[in-house]
Amino acid sequence: MHRQSSTHSLRALKSASYHFLFNILLAISGIVIIGCGLVIQEKLWVTIGASCLLFTGLSIAVFFLRCYSWRCPLCIGRVWVKSGCRRHRKAVKAMGISYRLGVATAVIRHKPYRCPYCGEPFSSTQSLR
Repeated sequence: MHRQSSTHSLRALKSASYHFLFNILLAISGIVIIGCGLVIQEKLWVTIGASCLLFTGLSIAVFFLRCYSWRCPLCIGRVWVKSGCRRHRKAVKAMGISYRLGVATAVIRHKPYRCPYCGEPFSSTQSLR
């Protein structure tokens, strides 16, 4: 099993994982709040839900600006970006949805993750330096 090159890259991977899952949860909560506000006809809830979705858009924009710098140490592929490259045959989608979701949940649970492009397992808890 491969390890990250430094503790800085390991911390960046963990923060990216939390940011990715935060974006998903924020978008879902914004949609649910807007739906509840429309059902009970409460303008305040709709406003809160809309601002939640606006903040989600800003957070996703920041994530995609930063995600080009996070790379797999072995193949130098960008883990968080859909680059159009062919996925490795051992790469598995998490819940059948996304390769990035699998990487994010594995890193947060302190489990080894597999790079979707080279297919090599990496430790999400140890680094070389």
